Amino acid sequence: MVQIVGPRILIERLNEPQPSSSLIEVVSLSDSPSQFAKVVAVGSGARRRDGRRERIPLEVGQSIVTVPYCGTPISVNGRDLFMIMEDDALGVVEDINP
Repeated sequence: MVQIVGPRILIERLNEPQPSSSLIEVVSLSDSPSQFAKVVAVGSGARRRDGRRERIPLEVGQSIVTVPYCGTPISVNGRDLFMIMEDDALGVVEDINP
């Protein structure tokens, strides 16, 4: 696999989830890529002024919502993945149906 450095997250885009009873609904534009993704790997976080790393509050396997059109596409072992910056992850989704 890939060892991620700095404030970066490796994700795999998911299909748009089916409507559910949640209170938050993300509007999907037909031409835009899915904003839903699964975390594949997490980097070491941003370096603070004192030299310590600021931990990224995500774990491998979590489902997240991202900024549209974010990330650099990469292929790892035949999987199409995206490398995004920590700030491109908007939140964790609890009940997603990929």
